[in-house]
Amino acid sequence: MPRERVIKSAAFAGDHSMTEYIVPEGIESIEEGAFYHCTGLRRITLPKSLICISDDAFARCSSLEEITLPEGLEYLGNCVFDRCIKLKKLSLPNSLIDFGLSLIHGCTSLSRLSLPNSLQYIDASFFNSCTALKEIEIRESPKSHSRYIFEDNLLLSSDRRSLIYLPVGLAHGEIEIPDGIAEIMPHAIDDCHDMIKITLPSSIEHIAPGTFQHCSSLKAIQIKTSTNIHTDFYIHDGMLWQGKKLICCPAQHPTQNGIIIIPPDTEAIGESAFEDCRTIKEVIFEGYMLEIPNRAFHKCTGLERITLPEGLEILGERAFEGCCNLKQIDNMSDMLASVGRRAFQGCASIESLSFGNQITEIPDHVASGCTSLKSIYVGDSVKSIGNGAFYGCESLTNIDLPDTVESIGSSAFGECSSLTSIDMPKLLRVVGSGAFYGNENEEFLNLLATEFHNSCDESLSADSDEATDSKA
Repeated sequence: MPRERVIKSAAFAGDHSMTEYIVPEGIESIEEGAFYHCTGLRRITLPKSLICISDDAFARCSSLEEITLPEGLEYLGNCVFDRCIKLKKLSLPNSLIDFGLSLIHGCTSLSRLSLPNSLQYIDASFFNSCTALKEIEIRESPKSHSRYIFEDNLLLSSDRRSLIYLPVGLAHGEIEIPDGIAEIMPHAIDDCHDMIKITLPSSIEHIAPGTFQHCSSLKAIQIKTSTNIHTDFYIHDGMLWQGKKLICCPAQHPTQNGIIIIPPDTEAIGESAFEDCRTIKEVIFEGYMLEIPNRAFHKCTGLERITLPEGLEILGERAFEGCCNLKQIDNMSDMLASVGRRAFQGCASIESLSFGNQITEIPDHVASGCTSLKSIYVGDSVKSIGNGAFYGCESLTNIDLPDTVESIGSSAFGECSSLTSIDMPKLLRVVGSGAFYGNENEEFLNLLATEFHNSCDESLSADSDEATDSKA
């Protein structure tokens, strides 16, 4: 009988009593979730014969402290060590050909990581939530030249032109990015909650959108001056600009009475430009702007009022999510044609919202958790209302939907417990599961049943008329 060469999927998953395990020699593959959530597992020994470790194999092994990956291992799947919160060091073997996403996500005790010289590609997302990481080794090899180096406590491209990653475990107090760096790659400087000040070199040419996301203690950004090198980036009023684009406002930026005024000649603001700026109470756009991008004011918990720019057409995803004290939005443009998912989610103080006549779709969770929302205007171009769009809007008492609405998503008005009135659109064809879940008002439920029945009858009648006309 041939010897088993595989540890099968979920073979030991959820075994909380296991503290140590030796994988037998001859095993070539550990399949998906084989040791998933073995919370007592502290140590595991892997054989030299091992070639593949699949997705989630050791995910949530919250006591795992020690594991040595053998030379000969070629493949690591997604989330293999996800949330192994006691794992302190890890070395990826030279034989590794490919690895999946979120390999070490949430390894919050991981302080040292050793990577093979042959590594073809890596970006900052690889290190997501590795908050203790301080040392990254790129092992040298006489056979190949590495694409990456770890120098000055930074992971850089081998030409020292691109910053790949600033380890969160080293991002304390004041940080200076060395001269020669031209590009800050996506998420290279994220989640640095203990960083107070950062100085950028005069050689900087490109900063990825959303840089400095979740740097909640950041008070100041500076750019070194140079007589030899010119950069388009500059600091004005304590904020980072490139030309006429406002890139970033430090999270702890001091303001005059909590008010930020965006000058009229400003052409754009960057993604996450004001994210986590909790000291801001009011923002005034004095000029014209087409777009407020994704996460622009995400979690500005002190923001109470905003005057939007003239001509606004696009409001990005999560633009105001978590702005729990936002009460007043002025100058909501009639030209607004697109609103992103979760744009107002968790804006618990807002009382009214308007989705004008240029908008055709109200997206998923756009205003879920807006517990003070009492009225919404839905323009007569809207055809669909997304899943959870107004979920948990417990102060909403009535809904007046235009006849153009053809579909209402799952839980769209779930837990809107104060609803007493609704006018169903004549063209309504689809109502998702739990669209009005959580309303126990018997009178409203009877009204809902009647309205929906009538709406369906009219839709069917319209369909029948169209079919008859087409036959004729």
